[in-house]
Amino acid sequence: LAFPPPVLSVRIVSARRLNNIYLLPRTLCPYVTLRVGKVKHRTPVLQEVGSRASKAWLPPRSAPDDAFRFDLAPGSLATAELQVAIKDRNNFGRNEWLATTSIRIVTIPPSTG
Repeated sequence: LAFPPPVLSVRIVSARRLNNIYLLPRTLCPYVTLRVGKVKHRTPVLQEVGSRASKAWLPPRSAPDDAFRFDLAPGSLATAELQVAIKDRNNFGRNEWLATTSIRIVTIPPSTG
């Protein structure tokens, strides 16, 4: 009996209470990057989000195909990590990090849907 290779699907729905990291008040233009191994995905940039604001990348009832897909190598589940970063797009310099985290894929519960 052969099993299909594992797949990780990630949907970025919204950002809540984003902290403004700058000394002077300014609006944020956040986006999210996701990485598993060498595969990287990125959301669109949200335009001008106020400090401590919430903003959605997807409408509440969006289609399942709005998910980012990572095809995982068989046998890699024990060591693979999902790296998530929220960044602020900066038109006049480098993009700034707002938050980052890593999640071991083996700790994500499987889904059948």
